[in-house]
Amino acid sequence: MIPSEGIGTLTKRIIGLLFATFSILGLVMGTGCDTSRSKDPSSRSAERLTVGTVGADLSSLIWVAKGRGYFTEQGVDVDVKLYESGHLALQDLFAGKLDLATASEFAAVRYGLERTDIRIISVLDVAQDQELVARKDRGITRPSELRGKRIGVACNSSAEYYLDLLLLLEKMRHEDVRIVDLLPSQQIKALTQGDIDAIMVWEPFATMAKKELGTNAVSWPGQSGQDEYWLLLGTQGTIEKRSDMIRRFLAALDSAEAFIKTDSNRAMGIVAKELEQRHLEWSWKDHRFVLGLHRPLVLKMEAELKWLGSAPGARQSNVPDVYELIYFDALRSVAKEKVRMIE
Repeated sequence: MIPSEGIGTLTKRIIGLLFATFSILGLVMGTGCDTSRSKDPSSRSAERLTVGTVGADLSSLIWVAKGRGYFTEQGVDVDVKLYESGHLALQDLFAGKLDLATASEFAAVRYGLERTDIRIISVLDVAQDQELVARKDRGITRPSELRGKRIGVACNSSAEYYLDLLLLLEKMRHEDVRIVDLLPSQQIKALTQGDIDAIMVWEPFATMAKKELGTNAVSWPGQSGQDEYWLLLGTQGTIEKRSDMIRRFLAALDSAEAFIKTDSNRAMGIVAKELEQRHLEWSWKDHRFVLGLHRPLVLKMEAELKWLGSAPGARQSNVPDVYELIYFDALRSVAKEKVRMIE
């Protein structure tokens, strides 16, 4: 179960500071007994479900469910397609190329401004995995020295939001740096070649960048104390057509969560086999692989909607009610105790 303590003191202070500063700064944008296995494996022939996700530890529930055969037990044949970012996976979701996709809560609310059919099915991970990585030889030894520097970031992603927040805390604005819109793999290349001075990026790309730079790398945590929620998402149309399939997919993930809790080392081995060098064993302390829908998720999304609404030309009338973006029924049917909106 997701911890019920809500957003910590640091996060509340940051969100309060963020809200209070908008008008001033004008921001823009195995073996042994395994009780987690299904007691009644499905006898139905497997149905295909195409899921888009990133090749990273964020989606460990999916990798463990796949490796342990939980999808097969539920009668689901999962075809996983890999993307560099959740933003790209969502594009294919809306293009009808995917049944489900994973992305950050920021991506969900951003698309919620444009589409009425996006639905959050469950949290898959609560993480602290974004970093600011910079070149020492560009005179950057602390974040306050980013002023005037060229920073690579995947625009329209959570990394752009976290970069703006970090700049705010360093008493800078979006316009005080030069933003270069690049995908994570492009960021690493540009940073290594010296075309840019720093990047804001998620794992495993942050670790890749630091490895490429070697002793010339300097880095800081990128999320300013905020948790990021890695989500399973779908469209209303797909949910209406395949609600039973989605419920069975979630049931497999629920078994994967239980296995990670009872045998973390074996779970990491499964993920490492799937991801190879993209798996970062040391970073598991920065992840909580749990299903859930809860109040802290809603508060985080409301803060991000406020940030998105501050951009020039933003249509305030189109700001959605966050609760309308959430599909509760699937998780309630699998593990109703993990739906906690009153805390």
